Amino acid sequence: MNLSLAEKLLLLVIDERTGKLDVPDRLALNVALGGAVLLELSLRNRIDSDRERLWLVDNTPTGNSALDTILNLIAQETKDLSIQNWVYIAYREAADVRSRLLAGLVRKKIIRPEVKRVLWLFNLQRYKPQNASVERETKRRIMQVLFDQKVPVAEDVALVALCDAANLFTCILSQRELAQSSDRIRQVVRMELIAQSVCAVIGEVYLAMSQSTLY
Repeated sequence: MNLSLAEKLLLLVIDERTGKLDVPDRLALNVALGGAVLLELSLRNRIDSDRERLWLVDNTPTGNSALDTILNLIAQETKDLSIQNWVYIAYREAADVRSRLLAGLVRKKIIRPEVKRVLWLFNLQRYKPQNASVERETKRRIMQVLFDQKVPVAEDVALVALCDAANLFTCILSQRELAQSSDRIRQVVRMELIAQSVCAVIGEVYLAMSQSTLY
């Protein structure tokens, strides 16, 4: 099944048992989702970038409402903005983007929404697997790249880089697996310049946003 990077990223962090987004830091996930959308638009030849700026190549809608939300913002922008600017802008749209991504996964019958009542006071939204094989295949590809030396395609590199930038491998790998794969992760991230650039910016934006919440 053809899924976007951002959809795969969400599937990797949805706990199959509880249906929760199992992440150590929701802020990091939101910044990573913004980066995932930008990387996906680059892979689909809608945008391009260099070290100074990011620009529109093709404003044809992708058909994915989460991606098209950010694509429309880029198409409407009249100023030259950097990758860092756009990661921050995409981060600000993270709640809407995440909702659209989850709704898309529900429509594709990969997950199903459930409401859990807590202390009879409020409801919590959960997402249980409806087609667990899709989530498992996404993780299997990552494991092959990291441990079986599978030659990664551009999408694999981008997903590894995103997970690394947002510290999401702590949710996906055991401590032993994380230690064993650390060199390989660094090697894979360096395979694609755009993934390396965007994920470096994700780290910078995350650091800036996390520090701003302390004051």
